[in-house]
Amino acid sequence: MNPINLLITVGQFPEDRLKQIKAVDPRIQVKQVPYSFSWEEHSARQRALSVEKAPPDAPVSPELKSALAEAEIVYGFDLPVHTRKMAPRLKWVQQVGAGMETLLCTDLMDGTVAITCNRGGVGYAIADYVWGGILYFTKLSGFFEMAKQKKWALSSNQDVRGKTLGIVGLGGNGMEVARRAPAFGVRVIALDIRPLGAVPGVEHIYAPKDLNKMLAECDLVVLTLALTRDTLKMFKRPQFEAMKPGAYFINVARGAIVDTDALVSALKEKRIAGALLDVQDYEPVPPTSPLWDVPNLHITPHSSGAVPYQSVSNFGVFMDNLNRYVKGEPLTNTVDVKLGF
Repeated sequence: MNPINLLITVGQFPEDRLKQIKAVDPRIQVKQVPYSFSWEEHSARQRALSVEKAPPDAPVSPELKSALAEAEIVYGFDLPVHTRKMAPRLKWVQQVGAGMETLLCTDLMDGTVAITCNRGGVGYAIADYVWGGILYFTKLSGFFEMAKQKKWALSSNQDVRGKTLGIVGLGGNGMEVARRAPAFGVRVIALDIRPLGAVPGVEHIYAPKDLNKMLAECDLVVLTLALTRDTLKMFKRPQFEAMKPGAYFINVARGAIVDTDALVSALKEKRIAGALLDVQDYEPVPPTSPLWDVPNLHITPHSSGAVPYQSVSNFGVFMDNLNRYVKGEPLTNTVDVKLGF
């Protein structure tokens, strides 16, 4: 009976999860060898998105080299650039989370290894964050500013009802954002690289070439698309110029999709009304960064999906796929290596 060697590189699993894994098939042999990049190293990979431009790896221990050489399955997030070369027996990688930027900087995207992810696994939490931001901008921000000045005076706020929301990237997270819109009376339009056909609750889906046309209609713009070589710096000065002067911009995708200088200029010149960024192109944002002082720019620490259920969701998708794998069934949440997500 040939073993199925599983390498886990995301910390140490508790014993109950290891028991669940081993109960799937007696052939499964588990090794746990943690491997991770720093925030700065992650940010560098967002800007590289290729093996050729990839920054240096974090140190690869002899233990990890040995485990990769035997691995048939890897459950992890960060992996060395030349993982495929180091893991000749590798057949499947389950990526924790949805972003592919770390794998785009490896030799795993050649189509010889199955890659799956947790696409949309905490979409509900990210959608909660997005709508929290929308309600903050339209309903609360003015009152909070008054409170800072210890000013109490009757004042109006904006209607959310009747606004147009543009969702850029209608995957799992984007769909969760769209699902909440009817409760607020918000019209939804979207943009996606894929020909999706009709989507309930979405009035129209634009192709990427019509991005600026879509933006001109929007009071609210939300980014939920994947970071790929095609979407790197997708939002530049022309995109912000295409938006309405009173529009709000929310990014829960990846920071490198946006030209930060162009966004800052748009805010300072009041070409848009405000922005909320859960992701930035350079993370972590240092205390000395001028971003902290940009008017109507709000920053959170890449945490919109960081809820207690996140770990449960990641593991649940993996276990479902592990059961499929040992039975020879098709895996779910597969990544299209040509598209990069």
